[in-house]
Amino acid sequence: MPGLMDFLEPFATGYLETKITGQEKRAEFIQKQNELADAKLAEIAKNRAIQLDNNEIEADRLEKIRAKEEEQLLKQHGDMNPAVLKYLQDQNYFYDKATWTAFSEEFKKQAGGSDKWYQQEVVGSGGISWQDMMADQLNKSFNTDDAKNAVDLPTNTKNLVMDFSVKDQPFNLLNAKSLNPTAIIEYNQSLQNLEEGKLDFDIKTFTRDMNEATKEDTIALLKEDLRGATLNNNAQVITNRITSATELDEIALIKNAKQIQEQKLKMVTWDADNKNTIGNLGIEIQQQNSELNELAIKSATYDLETQPAKDFIDMQNSQADLLSKNINNASLRQKNTLIINQLETNIRNVEQQMGIVESSKDLNLEKLKLNVANLKIENEMDELMLEAQPQINVLKLQKIQLDIAAQEIENGTAGDIAKETLENIKKRNAQLEQNIDSFDEEQKLAFELQQKRIEKIEKDLAQDSPVKMYDESKLSKQIIDYANESIGVPSKGSSPVTGTIWAIDEMKIPWIKPTLNTVTAETNRDVKDYFTQIKEGTLVNKQVEQIDINNVTNRILAQNLSKQFSKSNTDGLNFVKTSYKNSTGKDLSDNQIAEITQAILELHLNENISENTKLLTKYKIPRNTGIFTATSPTGEINNTTKNPWKSNMLNIINKFKGGSFKVEDDIR
Repeated sequence: MPGLMDFLEPFATGYLETKITGQEKRAEFIQKQNELADAKLAEIAKNRAIQLDNNEIEADRLEKIRAKEEEQLLKQHGDMNPAVLKYLQDQNYFYDKATWTAFSEEFKKQAGGSDKWYQQEVVGSGGISWQDMMADQLNKSFNTDDAKNAVDLPTNTKNLVMDFSVKDQPFNLLNAKSLNPTAIIEYNQSLQNLEEGKLDFDIKTFTRDMNEATKEDTIALLKEDLRGATLNNNAQVITNRITSATELDEIALIKNAKQIQEQKLKMVTWDADNKNTIGNLGIEIQQQNSELNELAIKSATYDLETQPAKDFIDMQNSQADLLSKNINNASLRQKNTLIINQLETNIRNVEQQMGIVESSKDLNLEKLKLNVANLKIENEMDELMLEAQPQINVLKLQKIQLDIAAQEIENGTAGDIAKETLENIKKRNAQLEQNIDSFDEEQKLAFELQQKRIEKIEKDLAQDSPVKMYDESKLSKQIIDYANESIGVPSKGSSPVTGTIWAIDEMKIPWIKPTLNTVTAETNRDVKDYFTQIKEGTLVNKQVEQIDINNVTNRILAQNLSKQFSKSNTDGLNFVKTSYKNSTGKDLSDNQIAEITQAILELHLNENISENTKLLTKYKIPRNTGIFTATSPTGEINNTTKNPWKSNMLNIINKFKGGSFKVEDDIR
């Protein structure tokens, strides 16, 4: 009987054979697969090697092209400041043409397409080129010698050097789009302020001992050129009077006066350096120029800690109004810039004194800031219009001017400056339009929008609203007419006023015109305040027509004349005192002073003429000299043949002291 194994053997043999055959086939398959994989890997490796080799060849080719481009770019711009060139090279801006083009394209565009854009003046910089500004910044950022020699400048400092957001400047020299003209002007002004702040001088040292008797002399002195080794005759005469009245040391006095000129009155010394320019100006412009200087001096010696900020702001607004009349005079562009710089400094000072909250609510201060910003732009416009493709910058700056006009309209402070600016913009746009085909699409759109906006602002300025009806120039003329009639001294060329034979220009009394200028400014100020109150609704049931400008004018005129009358009496007495001591070597007694004081007062009032003249003659004081001598701001001695205190003047003073021209009567 066959065993179990015998029974299973055929099956087992077949299974094993099949299994072995399958394993052999599997092994063969694996072997072939491995061979195939090796072949593929070998092919891949071969292709990769070829690719890498080709890449190296291409990279070498491209590097040679790039190196050649860099070499050409460096050679092409070899006239650039060495330190700047080295810095840009270290930062890889010359890496290849594409990199350089991406960096320089906007700069080139703003320079009118010039490849030498880095040598051209940056708009608003005051004549400084981009490379000079960059070199200056490199000198500040690195060791001066390293920067100068362009040696071993760090390669990872771009962000450090060019991050001006913290302290140095409000724009990035590596970004053409950030080179905003206004920002650059502000930066330059901050540098100027920094330099001025280094002067070890406190104006209060100079002004502390001044009193009413020396203020006019101080203004006159600061108008003189004090930079010479010796004083001119006028300056010496004025200095003698100030030292006599204040007991100040002459050396210290002149030193301090020079420092004021250096720090705050560069526009005054500009006149001394440009006598021919000033002399060739029209008479009216010369007069405006003189008034600007006087206001500048008053501002420079104004003590904001003890005197009202309101009056200081009014003074600056008057200065801005005067400046607007000269702003487009090419001969005065440099001086106008100096005046604008002073105004900006004064604005910062008054803001600091008033505080953020108070200054932000002051409409007169806001008007001043807007007008100065506008005048600053306007001062540069004529020059910009001469550049290639002026629309690039002119349209941008005009947009700012239109923004300012719109804000003034909203504030209710838009006046002649806004109107004049609008007319100037229209004239410039008429010029720009002649070359509109050269504008890009963005510029054409900006131009079109500006034209439409001008139309709207013109309509807004002409709106028949109480606040917007205010016309400063017309009001100023009305004020002058009222004032002339009140003092009995008409302006030259006008019809005679009863009781006088003199015209202002013919009167040899230097304080007449300054007094009238002050009255005009202060009356304008008060009337504008009334307009503001009307706008804000604080004057209930009051209309603009009910403002009694005559009352306002006479009130302020009487106040100023009263001060001047007191000064005239004081000056007369001081003159007698000095003359008496010079002739006798003695001082007047208290009784003599009382007697002479009364005599001078009565003479000024045209009372007891004969008796009082004899009294003064006893003290060797002729009537037509001394007491009645008016010294002009330039130091000239002008003897009046008649008493300058006309009955009209005295009458308005007496009315004021008697209760006329009250504030509550300004609006009826």
